[in-house]
Parts: sequence; structure tokens; C-alpha cells
Amino acid sequence: MSRITEYKDGLDKALGLCLEDHERRQSEDALRDCERLINLIHNAQLAMTGIKKAVRTKARGSEFLKSEPWCELKHYLGRWHSYRQAASFIVCAATAWPLLFRDFMITSLPSSTRISKPIVQSDLTAVAIVQHMEAFEKVKMPGLMQDAEDLRRMGLDKAIQIQLLKRTFRPIVHAEVLIHHYLTKNGITRPDRFWRQWQYIGASKPTCRLCHYYFGSHSQSQIQVRPSHLNLYPNWRLPEISNEGDAEAREAHRKLLKNIAEKVHAESYQQHRLRVVKVVDCATW
Repeated sequence: MSRITEYKDGLDKALGLCLEDHERRQSEDALRDCERLINLIHNAQLAMTGIKKAVRTKARGSEFLKSEPWCELKHYLGRWHSYRQAASFIVCAATAWPLLFRDFMITSLPSSTRISKPIVQSDLTAVAIVQHMEAFEKVKMPGLMQDAEDLRRMGLDKAIQIQLLKRTFRPIVHAEVLIHHYLTKNGITRPDRFWRQWQYIGASKPTCRLCHYYFGSHSQSQIQVRPSHLNLYPNWRLPEISNEGDAEAREAHRKLLKNIAEKVHAESYQQHRLRVVKVVDCATW
């Protein structure tokens, strides 16, 4: 309920800020459009696609969605839509699989604690990151290094500094990974421990890029999750090792982290290659 209350309060706040934004623009047409948007939002019978279309139409050709209030509005609308979809699915599932909803027990897992900033270096740059990658891979990356130099001139180093200075930069274990860690630690990973042997962890949102890499790198389990939207969130970390004195557990943790890092590096290579191809294609015209 606390999460639902948070989304409700956030939606109310975002709506208020959007109205204030319209008033500052002093546009009667904009106010009429905003009024129609508010009516759409409060009409729970209308499809969410109608609300999204209204937001997109209002923002088309303007800078509305570039401002924080409209971004927040879009975010909370999406979260409410996800909860509505989840509720509808639960009702349908209860009809399709009634046994799933009999004599069940809910295990509530506490959220992980946020750790301190994992990078304390205040002068970290894009070039330094590539140098770390070269040392990790034990190979030179001249193309990627040149990209880092080019992006530095475009303000990438400043963006890195802004991220490092954020007080909110305190990584946490994401929900899917937290559940998977709990199941693994307690030996609940065999197919016969899942409903109809469906080894699956459900969530209200698609998995992020690092969670996607985590499950793709975890060789000890075949548990599936939702397809990833491949968004990358800096506030992400692995669960703690259950027993620091367990050498085997420490080695498995190290290998898992190495596999994820390799996937991140491979993605960096791929993005670099795509950038080169686009430049070549443009040059051929």
C-alpha cells in the first residue's frame, strides 16, 4: 500500500505542477487542452492509450515533455497503468487457475540496503573509463578511446561528474535479482518448486539492462524474467555474498560480476561499431 500511496501522491503533485506550467504560459488554448487531459486522467473508464495519446498530442511540436512536470506526469501515469494491468491479470489468472489462489502463503522480502557511492573518485573521465576497460580486457581499444575523446568535447565528462556528485547515487539490489538471490540461497530453484514447473519471476516492470545481463550470466539457474527494455540505471548492484567465509561463494560472485562486466564492455563495442557504420553510410551519399 505504501508504494500505491507514493504513486498517488506523485501523480497528484505532477498534475498540479503541470497546471502551474500551463498558467505560466498564459495560453487559453493550452489550458483547454490541459483541462481535457485532466478529465481523461480522472475518467478511469477510458483506456490508458487515450491518455498517452493526449499527452503526446499536447507535447508535439513543443517543449512540454522536456520539462520535469510533464516527465513526472508521464511516469506516474505509466506506473498506475502497470498496476491496473497487474490487477486485471490477477483476476483473469484466478479464473484460469483457481488452484493457484488456494492455500497460498505470501513471503515478504525486505528491500536491500543502499550502499555508499561505489565510485569515490571525483575526477573520473570517459578516457579513464576506457583505460580501465583496456586494462580489464588486456587489449588496446583505439576506436573507443577516440570516441571518448570526441564525447569529452561534447560534455560527457561533465555528465559523469554530475552522476558521481548525486547524493542519490547509492546502488540497491533490484527486485527480480533480490528474489532470485533468496530462491537460490534457500534452494528453491528446481522446476517442481514452481507452479506448473514454470520457473519464472514476475514483476510489474520489464527488467533493466543490468538485470538482463545478470540473469543471462547466472549459470546456476534457468529461472526466466520479463523481457528487458534495456534501460540502464546506475543505482544497481549485486546482492551481498551470504557467507563471506565461503571461498566457493566468493568465486561464484566474482565470476558473475566478471560476466556482467564483459557484457557491458561488449555492448560498448557494439555501440561504437554502430556509430562507425552510421558515419560511413552518411559519407557514401
